[in-house]
Amino acid sequence: DDGGDDIISSGCKLRNVTTGEQKTVFADIQKNGKEIELAITGLDRQTPYELSPFATNSMGESSGATLSFITDNSILLGEGGNLKKIMQDDDNAYPTLAFSGKMQGDDFRYLREINVEHLNLADVNIIEGGDAYLPSRYTNDNVVGYGMFTSMNTKSVVLPLTAVCVEEKAFKNCTSLVSITMPANAESIQPSEGCDALEEIQVPAANKSYCSDNGILYDSNITRIVWM
Repeated sequence: DDGGDDIISSGCKLRNVTTGEQKTVFADIQKNGKEIELAITGLDRQTPYELSPFATNSMGESSGATLSFITDNSILLGEGGNLKKIMQDDDNAYPTLAFSGKMQGDDFRYLREINVEHLNLADVNIIEGGDAYLPSRYTNDNVVGYGMFTSMNTKSVVLPLTAVCVEEKAFKNCTSLVSITMPANAESIQPSEGCDALEEIQVPAANKSYCSDNGILYDSNITRIVWM
């Protein structure tokens, strides 16, 4: 409630429950005075926080109910195209990141700029849309596309469970890549060249088209080596 006067400032008061450290994060005031979007960065991973929204005007300050949450390494992407905005151009190195939601070309283009050792995309849905993630290469629904991870320094990747196709050269020249977990729904998988450190290719038991044994990718009947 604005108390009959214009809002001067608003945002959230944030407290790190573990250290007791507190800070105030201010938001840009929206013209309609009803909805405010706020990006909070610099949170520690796997840490409990308390967050209280507030708004002030000439009448004083009003606070909302306190929200308690614990951070993890997972990033919720929503409808896609939000990764760069969520990461706030953060160029830090991450040991592990997990994503959930929808990812399109803009997201994969920015993902290539992030230094992540272990990348978990199991809960991601790849969708068509956005700009090219590589020159002339665009995302298609449920397809791990040609060159999508080319030359990335990631050591392990868990691909989206819902992807039905892994195109050739998706991991071309990923010289640091040690482990890949294929999609549970993959019906077509093509190998990539230049993965000199690759030691294992895992396939979920639910996959009906492929299987793995001792880290080698076979067709479901183990009559043909697909990738080793």
